[in-house]
Amino acid sequence: MKQWAIIALPALLCIVMFGCRKEQQVEVKADQEVKQAEDFVTALHAGNFTTAVEQFDATMAAALPVEKLAQTWQALEAQAGSFQRQLDSRTEEATENGQAYQAIIITCEFERAKIDVKTVYDAEGKISGLWFLPSGQ
Repeated sequence: MKQWAIIALPALLCIVMFGCRKEQQVEVKADQEVKQAEDFVTALHAGNFTTAVEQFDATMAAALPVEKLAQTWQALEAQAGSFQRQLDSRTEEATENGQAYQAIIITCEFERAKIDVKTVYDAEGKISGLWFLPSGQ
C-alpha cells in the first residue's frame, strides 16, 4: 500500500503542476491582451491612429485603415463628447461560426456617455475585431 502512495503522489503532483501551469499561461495571455487593449484605447485617445492600426491583423487593416479609424474615433467623440478616461476592463468569451474567441472590453467614460471598446485578438496577438458599443455599466 505504501508503494502505491509513493508512486501516486508524484504523479498527482505532476498533473497538478502542469494543470496549473496551463491555467497560468492562459491568465498571462489574457493579462497581456487586456494591457494591449488598454494601450490601443490610449493610442486612439492620443490621436496615434497609425500606432493603433499597427495592432490590426491584415483583414482589419484593410477594412479600417488609418484614415477611416481616425474618422470613426472623431465621429464617436462628436456623439459621446470628448474622451475622459478608461474606467474598467473585462474579458468575455463567445463563439461565432463554431470558433471560440475571447474579447477584451474596455469601458470608457466620455463627456456624455460610457462606451465599451471591444477588441478581439487572434492567435498572433493582433486585433481581428473591433466594436464601439454603449456601455452596460
